[in-house]
Amino acid sequence: MNARRRRAAAARRAALRWLVAVLLGLVALVAVPAVPASAHASLLSSDPAPGTVLATAPSDVRLVFDEPVTPAVEGVRLVGVDGSTVVLGARAVDGTVVVTLPTGLAEGSWLLSWRVVSADAHPVSGVLGFAVGAPSPEAPPVPAEDGAPVAELLLTGARALTYGGVLALVGLVLVRTLVLRESRPGRAVPLAALVAGAGAVLAVPLEWLAVQAADPAALLGGGLLDAASGASGVAAALTVAGAVLGVVGSRSGGPAGWVRWPGIALAVTSLAVVGHTRTYQPTWLVVAADLAHVLAGALWSGGLLALLLWWRSERGPSDVLTVVSRFSTAAAVSVLVLAATGTTMAVLVLERWSGVLQTAYGRALVVKLALVAAVLAIAGWNRLVLVPRLRRGEAPEVAPRLRRSMVDEVALLAAVAVFTGVLTSASPVPDDHGGHGSPTVAVAPAPQRLDLGEVEAEVLLSPARRGPNEVAVELRDDAGPVEVEQPPTVSLTLPGQVGPLQTRLEPTGTPGEYRGPVDVPLAGRWDLAVAVRLDRFTEPVGVVAVDVG
Repeated sequence: MNARRRRAAAARRAALRWLVAVLLGLVALVAVPAVPASAHASLLSSDPAPGTVLATAPSDVRLVFDEPVTPAVEGVRLVGVDGSTVVLGARAVDGTVVVTLPTGLAEGSWLLSWRVVSADAHPVSGVLGFAVGAPSPEAPPVPAEDGAPVAELLLTGARALTYGGVLALVGLVLVRTLVLRESRPGRAVPLAALVAGAGAVLAVPLEWLAVQAADPAALLGGGLLDAASGASGVAAALTVAGAVLGVVGSRSGGPAGWVRWPGIALAVTSLAVVGHTRTYQPTWLVVAADLAHVLAGALWSGGLLALLLWWRSERGPSDVLTVVSRFSTAAAVSVLVLAATGTTMAVLVLERWSGVLQTAYGRALVVKLALVAAVLAIAGWNRLVLVPRLRRGEAPEVAPRLRRSMVDEVALLAAVAVFTGVLTSASPVPDDHGGHGSPTVAVAPAPQRLDLGEVEAEVLLSPARRGPNEVAVELRDDAGPVEVEQPPTVSLTLPGQVGPLQTRLEPTGTPGEYRGPVDVPLAGRWDLAVAVRLDRFTEPVGVVAVDVG
């Protein structure tokens, strides 16, 4: 009876510890503000609009995005026809960036080059062209894209260390406690905690440098504080706290050892704070899948490491068989969880099959899956061939082969951890749209001319990207701007797929100029038709092809 009560009390304590661990993880996630469900911010509109010819120089330029953004350090520049560049000041209010222009801009064409950081900590850049008085004979040169390739490479390494350290730490603690049932942590647990913490701390300034494309000296001018207050700083704090609690709990005997469970929860949660996880919907599903994915991966990879370390000492055949059988069952469950959660996140992040090869994220995922397939082949051989032979009493021959095979598994899983670090930095946006390290460049689309007989229409779809757009139509004849009683009607058709999508334009107040919003749901080459009613019996229609990215 006493033994039964002790077991029941132990079960209640274990359940309470896991409950505290889960609650800590949820609190940590809630503490980090959620971001809109978008892979990158998109420019919705600008004032002045792309290609506008202004009578007088404006005092500022306004860029309107579909989510809150932050201007990068020295990220907004004005480029003249001669290639001269001036760094401008900019401020952001939610999704609107206001750029103050120099006073007394000369007549001619100008190019505004901008770089902002979206809510998912990825850079987005583009250019906006406009003219004062009249366009110049030659357009200003488009500046080369900024980047920080060294910081990006080091960031990938730091994240690989973080993932490898967290997976090893969590797996070592879980398997030593639940499978090996040992109380001694050994040196591997503190070492894994050190690797995880060091990688997470290093990632904080490296991510800021990579995103801002800034010189390292900028860290001393307030950049380090800015970096530490962001999501990567929160993730580093969670990682370090989880690592410390994991080590302390593993080294402590008796009741104090329960702190290892909150430590594991914080360490696992830290990996869900950064990367793409919190930028896709439904948030609860993506976050839950990510947490389960990390936990299952830790149990498999870190558990293998714990098993190998345990096996360094001489072990009897019965002990080996008992431990390997326990771990084999846990690993099989982990593989099923990894498959389910990995598929869920890939579908939600990539959205379409073409993204597998057309995005950096998709290609890194393919490499990771190839490595996982190799690990699964080794694990399957161990479980289906070597372990049954071990049960049949062939330990002297089979045990060394099984141990060597497990070493191969650990080595491949270490490579998987590296590519997991790559995935967190890789962009899920198609290459022709840009991404992290290759910022999205939105060069202003050029207006197109339509001959409608008595009048000529100049048509512009901006920003010519999937999502909200604006159509601008300017009507002219030989005498100048033409005003009509009924504003032009515009329809968009993606041949064989979507449309027509119709919208009626409204006068802007400028003679002959009409504008209106239109939502373009898919990328591709669209037919944009403009119908202009000139009188009761005349309504010419013209069509231009518009490429939407």
